[in-house]
Amino acid sequence: MTTTITGATGVNQITDDAITAAKLPAGSVLQVGYVDSATITTVTNTTTDILTLSITRKHANSFFILKTQLFVGMATANSSQDGVDPSFGFQINNTRILQTVDSSHNDGGFYGTDVPAWHSSSTHNGWYEMYRYGGFCKTSLSGSVGDTVEFSVTANAGSLGLKINGGGSSSGSKACSMLEVMEVAQ
Repeated sequence: MTTTITGATGVNQITDDAITAAKLPAGSVLQVGYVDSATITTVTNTTTDILTLSITRKHANSFFILKTQLFVGMATANSSQDGVDPSFGFQINNTRILQTVDSSHNDGGFYGTDVPAWHSSSTHNGWYEMYRYGGFCKTSLSGSVGDTVEFSVTANAGSLGLKINGGGSSSGSKACSMLEVMEVAQ
C-alpha cells in the first residue's frame, strides 16, 4: 500500500534540508559541542582558561547547558595546602557566569575554597593524587542565529598553585578534563 503525503494531510512541506529549531519543540537539543584535553597545566596566582569551545548558534531563542569534569592535583608537596585557594568557573564570550553569592571569594564559579582537603605527608601520600571537580549550569544568552559563542572553563589558584590533569612531579599521574555544551530550544 502506498501512502502519499500532501498539504491536505497536514504536512505543508517536506524538504531534504536540516530540521531547524523553529520546527522543534521546546527542550529539543539543537547541537552538542565537546572538547577535552589531557594537557597538564600549572596555575599559580592567576585565573587561566583551561578548556575553550566555540559553537555557531543555531537559534536565537535558546539556552545552553554547560557541563565540565576537571582533574586537579597539587603543584607543591607542602603538607598544608592552605595557599592553593582553588576555584573553578565558566565564562561565555570572556564574561564570567556568576553561580555563587561570594564572587570575591571564588570568582563566583561553581567551586571555590580557602583550604582544599588535599594532603601530602613526608612520604608524599597524596602528592601524586588528582581530585575530580564537576560543574554545570544552565544559562540563557541573547543573540542571533549564526553568532559564534565561546565557552570556557577557568581555574584560579593562589601562591601554592594547582595542576590541571596532573599530580605532583610524577609523569605517571595524568588525566583528561572535558567541557560539553548543549544548545537547547526554548
